[in-house]
Amino acid sequence: MAKTLEDDLFNIDLLVLQPNQIKLMKEVTNLAVFESNTQVFSKDGLFSTEIFGPVGSTLRLEKAGYIDLKLPVLHPLVYKYLKTLDKQYDEIMKGKLTVTFNKELGIYEEDPNGQTGFEYFMSNLQDLKFVSNDSKQRENRISLVDYGRKPDKWLQYFVVIPAGLRDYVIDKSGRPSQDEVNDIYRRIITSINTIRNSRVTPSTYSNYDMFRYKIQNLVLDVFTYLYNILEGKRGFVQSKWASRSVEFSTRNVITANTTVVKDIKTTRNTNNETIIGLYQYSKGITPLAMHHIHKNFVQGVVNPINNNAKVIDKKTLRTTLKVVKTKDKEVWLSREGLNNMLNKFKQDVIKSDYATIGEDYIALVVEKGKDVYIIKDTNNVPEGINLDRDKPRPITYAEIIYISIVDTTNYVRGTITRYPVQNIGSVHPVTVYLKTTEPARKVILHMDGIEKELPEYPIDGNEYLGSLVVPTTALKRLGADLMEISSRSAYKLF
Repeated sequence: MAKTLEDDLFNIDLLVLQPNQIKLMKEVTNLAVFESNTQVFSKDGLFSTEIFGPVGSTLRLEKAGYIDLKLPVLHPLVYKYLKTLDKQYDEIMKGKLTVTFNKELGIYEEDPNGQTGFEYFMSNLQDLKFVSNDSKQRENRISLVDYGRKPDKWLQYFVVIPAGLRDYVIDKSGRPSQDEVNDIYRRIITSINTIRNSRVTPSTYSNYDMFRYKIQNLVLDVFTYLYNILEGKRGFVQSKWASRSVEFSTRNVITANTTVVKDIKTTRNTNNETIIGLYQYSKGITPLAMHHIHKNFVQGVVNPINNNAKVIDKKTLRTTLKVVKTKDKEVWLSREGLNNMLNKFKQDVIKSDYATIGEDYIALVVEKGKDVYIIKDTNNVPEGINLDRDKPRPITYAEIIYISIVDTTNYVRGTITRYPVQNIGSVHPVTVYLKTTEPARKVILHMDGIEKELPEYPIDGNEYLGSLVVPTTALKRLGADLMEISSRSAYKLF
């Protein structure tokens, strides 16, 4: 598992420019891309060859510039974590909360007749005391803030990364393009230019509180953008050079099969059958899952032409034709909306949420012993169902997805790939058995006039399977062990 900033303290000195470093760098002050009436990069701009080196050169990938912020701000990571220690800190800095600083206790106390603003907060920062608890994460953040709140760790000169990493280029169609971080740098320069000719001294810092707060957040925007590119599983380094990306695949930890068997006829895990959880399987067959969700639950409910939707009213639990917001409709009609829904489905709490369009429900569920009835239209209920007597409830996201995709396991086949691949056994073709909660239950589903048996209907409140249960015969070839299955090895299905 990759370490995060919560595990090891980040070296904030990386962004703190020292005087000897600034002497070797040049300042970026100009918003223009080119010199007037030329195709030559502006000598003081974000793509300057004088500041960052010739286009195409190694120097252009290594040489940084800087922006003089005119007033000191906190290191972006220090600011980010400082806000999490107490929400009132940021309210004071932005001038929304008036307080008095209690030097004895080292805390800010709300006071309608007190002071506020960025400079007032910074003037007491060295005496501020933070409350610790048993959280390792909070302790790490306090340690980092303690280190970064020292005045010599504040930033007045902000690094502009080498132009070669964010360059202005012309694509094949002749259109110019550039990295998005340049827009954030421009907003910083635009703000700085409004006070560039002002005489800014420590005694006048409070006059620039709103300006300073804006610059602080723009600096954080740059840091966050670059951090997201470089770090994490979705980051540039991981996605381009260190990824194990396979379209419509999921990364899983393998675990042993359950030892509890209620019915010998339901025992799973044959020589080539793999048990997989609902989230992992739905993501592995994303296009197919979207199709069947739309076919089973969206078609006839949400109108793709206008904003009308036939929903279950949240208050009356009766079918009602309503006008819904476009953004709520697109959750169910668009590829992006359904994909975002499946991504959120990774969290068990989302699985158990009622499925909604806006504030209203998609369908109702009536349970009568082993029989489960799905009611999409309360004006047309199955024989024997009385909505006033049978206590219907809204359907959950987990039920919608399970009902929609369970039949695909009859024909979908997968491939388990162990990373790193070591031998021919590291790739293993399998059939799929879809499991929801542990345990789940066998039910008879009644929907759209059809009855069918579902072997793993989710039980609300039970934990969902979040791992891969591979065939026992494949464990050795996959480098796993019956007694001790390592979570350090990565396995992909599909």
